Amino acid sequence: MRKIKSLLKKLLVSFLICYIVLLNTSSSFARNFDDGARSFLAEQTQQFIDQYASITIYSTEPEDVPAHFNSDKSIFYSCCTTGIAYMYEIFLGLDIYSLRI
Repeated sequence: MRKIKSLLKKLLVSFLICYIVLLNTSSSFARNFDDGARSFLAEQTQQFIDQYASITIYSTEPEDVPAHFNSDKSIFYSCCTTGIAYMYEIFLGLDIYSLRI
């Protein structure tokens, strides 16, 4: 009986150690992914700004929201918040409007 009890304790301790290690590893992977996504988004956004700054119009008119190009892609309409949402959507595939509470 003692051997079984000792074995169960060892298994429980081993399980807890593995669980803690996996938990810390997965949160570390998540932090690394966040850092990678953040730097990728920053680089892509800077390239987008450099490329389209000359044809961008800052507008909060209802017909210009959300951020978008006109039909022939000669003008990009954006305000600050819709421009950010546009960057998240085209570069990360994330619709931040759907994250509203």
